[in-house]
Amino acid sequence: MSETLEILTHKPVEAPQVKQHVSSITNIVCSPKMKYIASWSPECKSVFRWPITKTKETKAELKFDKHFVDDSLDIKALIGVSDLNHIILRVEKGNSFENSYNFEIIDIVKRERQRLNAQDLKGEVVHHSGFFDNAYSEFCHEISFIENGDLIIIKGDPIYRLYIFNFNDKLQWKCKNNIELPKYYKCSVSPKGKLLALLEFPFVIIQWDLTTLKFEMKYILDWNLYHSKKSLQMCLSNDNTLLSVGETKIRTGHGDEYRKPALIAIYSVKDAVDKLDDTLNEGGLILDNMRFIGSKNNERLLFYFYVHGYAERQFSIINPYTLTIKDAELLFREIECYKRLKICTILFDHIIKVEKDHLSIQNLAEHDAWSNYTKNDDAQMNLHTSIQDNEFDSLFKNKSFEELIDSFYGEESYYKYLKDPEIDKCINETNLSNLQKYGKDLMNALLNPKKQLDDMNNKIIKQVFMVWLEKTLSEFERGNIYTFIGLISVITSLLTKLENYNRSNKFIERFLSQTAFLIPRNDYEDCINNISLSSHLEPCGAYPVDLYTTSYYKYGSLWIPKFSLIFKPLKFVYLIFFASYPKPTVKLMIPTINFATYSENYSTYKELIHPPEIPFNILYASNYYKWWNIKALINFKWNTYGKYYYYTIWAIYTIFMCCFVIVATISQNEISSFSQIFLLLITIFLGICFIIIEIRHFLYSPKFYMTDFWNLFDIVALSLPIIVSLTWLYEKTISVWIITISTLLLELKFLFFFRAINYFGNYFAIMIGVAQRIFTFLILLGIIIFAFAHSLHLLLRPTTEYSYNQPNYNNDVNNPWNLATRYKSITPDGVIGNDFLIETPDANTNLFSAFKTAIVAVYFMLTGDLSSVSSWNLNENWTLVALLVIFSFFTTIYLLNLFIGLLSTAIESTNNDESFLQLKREILSEIELFWMLPHQRRRKDWFPEIIYYEATIEELQKYVQKIQSENFDESSKPFIFPHIYKIAKLDAKTIDEKLNDLDRKFQDLIEDIKRLKSEN
Repeated sequence: MSETLEILTHKPVEAPQVKQHVSSITNIVCSPKMKYIASWSPECKSVFRWPITKTKETKAELKFDKHFVDDSLDIKALIGVSDLNHIILRVEKGNSFENSYNFEIIDIVKRERQRLNAQDLKGEVVHHSGFFDNAYSEFCHEISFIENGDLIIIKGDPIYRLYIFNFNDKLQWKCKNNIELPKYYKCSVSPKGKLLALLEFPFVIIQWDLTTLKFEMKYILDWNLYHSKKSLQMCLSNDNTLLSVGETKIRTGHGDEYRKPALIAIYSVKDAVDKLDDTLNEGGLILDNMRFIGSKNNERLLFYFYVHGYAERQFSIINPYTLTIKDAELLFREIECYKRLKICTILFDHIIKVEKDHLSIQNLAEHDAWSNYTKNDDAQMNLHTSIQDNEFDSLFKNKSFEELIDSFYGEESYYKYLKDPEIDKCINETNLSNLQKYGKDLMNALLNPKKQLDDMNNKIIKQVFMVWLEKTLSEFERGNIYTFIGLISVITSLLTKLENYNRSNKFIERFLSQTAFLIPRNDYEDCINNISLSSHLEPCGAYPVDLYTTSYYKYGSLWIPKFSLIFKPLKFVYLIFFASYPKPTVKLMIPTINFATYSENYSTYKELIHPPEIPFNILYASNYYKWWNIKALINFKWNTYGKYYYYTIWAIYTIFMCCFVIVATISQNEISSFSQIFLLLITIFLGICFIIIEIRHFLYSPKFYMTDFWNLFDIVALSLPIIVSLTWLYEKTISVWIITISTLLLELKFLFFFRAINYFGNYFAIMIGVAQRIFTFLILLGIIIFAFAHSLHLLLRPTTEYSYNQPNYNNDVNNPWNLATRYKSITPDGVIGNDFLIETPDANTNLFSAFKTAIVAVYFMLTGDLSSVSSWNLNENWTLVALLVIFSFFTTIYLLNLFIGLLSTAIESTNNDESFLQLKREILSEIELFWMLPHQRRRKDWFPEIIYYEATIEELQKYVQKIQSENFDESSKPFIFPHIYKIAKLDAKTIDEKLNDLDRKFQDLIEDIKRLKSEN
């Protein structure tokens, strides 16, 4: 990418009369550090720059020092002015240098314009005067100067890239960084270098610091604002502690538009969980613009609005800490700027006014009128969540909650868990903010271990949980997503304790079933995409964290369109094997806060020893995985970070295995001593790393770890190569058998890594699931083998002493010498002679001589191999015959056929996606808990509070029909919003309800027939 910069010089033009310029000013902008003010006159087509001089006077007159006029440029607007000598002008694209873009960077001192070179910078770039100005609301680009002197240019669709230019020593603008941005709807840059981007999915505002490229905050917006996103305004306070988001109603002339109330929400930047919101409920009040004025504790939000039926714009001021609104007209009359307020610029502590023949600047903070205004204002309050009047009726006003009060107030041991003595207020008030504050403490008070078996206490807990969940979902249905997130976070933070307290209540399954079908917005039509290329249950939306520079891969991909003839054949081949066709989908939402996310308050050292437990990590039952929200959540986690961690772990294990296998396989004469030692040391080091992970896993849950066969298999498979390697380093020689076993276990464990791949995962899920289901049967079969082995050992073991080295023939039929194979000679005339050769017996001649080999012999008999008893004469040993008949019938015929039937049943029950998803969830949980560092578990792009995914409408129809046809118990009956039935084009009634309707119609028909007969 070329970073050279060309400079074209314009001849200076005499400045027009100052008075003429001032009288026709339409736009005033300030430099980031308030060093200069620039004004634009479309009548004179001139730009004047006015230096701001520091003075102790409250009001100062400004004098211009530089100007710019150029008749050759079709200038449309003044965009910005820097603290150096540059201004930004918006021009017609045809007038810009080489038609590259629709703006110009002008050095107002040298009267030079400079061309900026950066890849894909060409095209329109539009500045929003103020944050999200209505005049340019349809664009998603931005250009402005920031306090550190950099020039920021943002390109939206389809580039979504941010360019940072700095003014170098050669007095040229040079692109120092290209930043990739997530797909956003609108964006803006504050003078202090804060980038704010409005995203559609999820519907949030993201804030970054452009000097560090670090993610700072995410502000969740209510879905009621979604349809106002074109006219949505937002602004940061001077010290970046408050963010105001306003819903501006476009004045279309339709009466209905005026009757809609405007909404202003104020967020605390320090903690985005705190939000104040206020609805301007006066009919016909339309918000036009807003900005913060004042500083520090005297910050106020000035907003401009129209009243239906009045042409003039009016002004009011909101105290952002108390949400009290005051009329600002009297204040500005006292400051003597009311009449000219339409073309005045109020920026934080300064009011810039247009006088008759000059500009003036006034310090707002030092003005007596402002001091009196803020002094008489309401006292500042701590930020708190304000809930709208129509949110809830009484939450706890019923008999069950009166019993609840009695249950935990009856004993002091209950009350000590509560932090706030005003728990009555939390229970009886209609304000849901109390539930967010005290709900967790209230539930912890009920979860008393002493009353864990108390049916009444468990009933109250279940009732409280269901009421909270029902009210939370009602907030979601109203579109109050901010309140919904606050309430759902309380519920999900308690799920682990509730589940461990009493698993029979199935709290997690209740939560999953109730939140399985969440439509992101009130108007469900916005959630439908009729031409989506996404696969079923594929995550969607942007979940950004820190910004990053454009990769070389991205640079390379930008050249593909220029060489389309080369890539078209490759694209054709790709589409043959990976073709995807458009299909209608619907966007659904998963609230993951505190369910699949981790608390921000943590201790690194404590978490390294004992990681935190969240509900996602305790989904042990397979019935959890039938819900789409869990399936989509697992897909999101796997595609976001899971597969990268897993394949990295797999690669490290492969190195560990190969190092040991190479030493074990290659002959000592073919490998050097140095190579052998090096490979063994790598084996020991990597093996210890894996063992540490297993130890952490054991400490996290010793009981669960020791009862899982695969964990025990892992610890043996990892420990043996380490022990063998250490022994090998010191003794140089080692038994072959232990090398063989170690290699076998290592290679089997390598095979198990395939369980996370879709093509193999179902088979592994079947093998593991079947093994768990038939484990007790295998124990029973083992006891039977043990019993027959013991009996045959007692029956067929030698009763006299013998030696394999000394022949010993006696009357003991079980003696190995008597059982040894004998070879006789046969003469030509057919006479059989005496023993000619006797095969020397060994331990395999009579396997029943020792009990351990008797067990092996009986196992082989189970497979149909009777060679171990072929040496005995069955005609002379009826006891042996009886045992063989019983064994063959009871085990080989009955139990093995029963075993095959059980296998078939177990395979059918585990041959489904749920078993594979359960296996995948276990892998993800292990990665999160034992492979991630504590700060990685807090990454907002890996663990967002809300996740969106797309589901095909065809699958949705099948899924809803399946739910309607099934009989769910109380704990797992799903809650389906009415919109879901409309999207799926299904009747909301269940089969039972339809049958009841038919039955009623049939009864009505019979009654009509009877009535007609009686009339006739």
